[in-house]
Amino acid sequence: MKSGRPSTMGWLALGAAILALPLGHAACVESSGRTYGAASTSASMGSNSTGAGQTGFDKRALLASLGAEITEHHEQFATRAEVLAQVTATLAADPTPANLTKAQETFRSATLTWQRIELMLVGPASMTSLPGGKELRDGIYAWPSVNRCAVDQELAKDDHAKPEALATKLINVRGLGALERLLFHAGDDNACAAPNALNTTGAWTAIQAELPQRRARYAASAARLVADAAKQLHEAWSAEKGNFLGELASPGPTFGGDPAKALDAVAYALLYLDTRTKDLKLAVPAGLAGCTKATCPEALELGEAKLSKAAVRENLVGFQRIYHGGAPFDSDALGFDDWLEALGATELRSELAASIAAALAAVDAIEEDDLALTLANEPKRVEDVHLAIRNVVDLYKAQLVTVLDLHPPSDAPTDND
Repeated sequence: MKSGRPSTMGWLALGAAILALPLGHAACVESSGRTYGAASTSASMGSNSTGAGQTGFDKRALLASLGAEITEHHEQFATRAEVLAQVTATLAADPTPANLTKAQETFRSATLTWQRIELMLVGPASMTSLPGGKELRDGIYAWPSVNRCAVDQELAKDDHAKPEALATKLINVRGLGALERLLFHAGDDNACAAPNALNTTGAWTAIQAELPQRRARYAASAARLVADAAKQLHEAWSAEKGNFLGELASPGPTFGGDPAKALDAVAYALLYLDTRTKDLKLAVPAGLAGCTKATCPEALELGEAKLSKAAVRENLVGFQRIYHGGAPFDSDALGFDDWLEALGATELRSELAASIAAALAAVDAIEEDDLALTLANEPKRVEDVHLAIRNVVDLYKAQLVTVLDLHPPSDAPTDND
């Protein structure tokens, strides 16, 4: 087993907002009842080896460990998404303040679970251009493709009361992004400009008295679609169903039978922390990029639910869970840090673990849950988080990827911005 740890989508194009020890392990590695792989780490991978020709580390065991971690998170989210669907159905039937509060609480729980998964977009959740990609993420959470005005326009149509009708709509009026607007915006105003037909035709005025009921019905349909998509994603990974877990652990046709390509896919997903968390969720609102003012709080993710800080934190935790293969101090978990250790890159292993912990500490140093308040009062604290995450990203892109001989796609950013 490994020694104690230090405390502590890939290379996506940026979104429109800024135009995102010893080698030995035991015979098998288990955590929380999960078996990650058999045999010793001396099993040769032959031509399928990664890591500059190193064959002393069991990469299939690593893939099995990471796949188990991803599958576990998908299961957690599917469970919470189903609860959200049930709670919003109750809200639609009886739109009381108490039921709305319950729906908001359930939304927070499900959404923050998903924020970890954003760093695990491998296989079915990923783009169709990536191995095994089916773009299941879009039906769950399409941020930054969220359009509050379009959500309000759908309220006036009232054909969202049935999930099957809503399922035909664009992704920017569905998923967790639409649910945030429906559950947390309590005003009788809308997000459309004055010249928009919603305002000039009187369509909005006509429905203002019915807004609580309409929002609740719409939310119930949106939540049902999210729960169905979450179930589909979980089943795609489940060993009893689609078994993408098995495909990743013992790479098959999806990866051309090559563990190196499977590891590249996992590594690719981790760069969400760069292009989305660092650049879109922090740099734009903090006025560091893509913002013509001192700050742009309106660009914050999940601003209406006041989850902007929590979302960044959970992104970091998702990155950390893949880096360590589980919780940071779980000595049985197998992650990228163990691979670094097996190659003798112990200094990088410790430095990256410490940088993740430092970034989490920078987030936790912000007292407000709503980063809009932080941007108004102490914007430097948001800049500090941005810098701390940049340090993580720099180590990851410039060093870990090289040491482990991982190969990003040709369009992957390789700079240290």
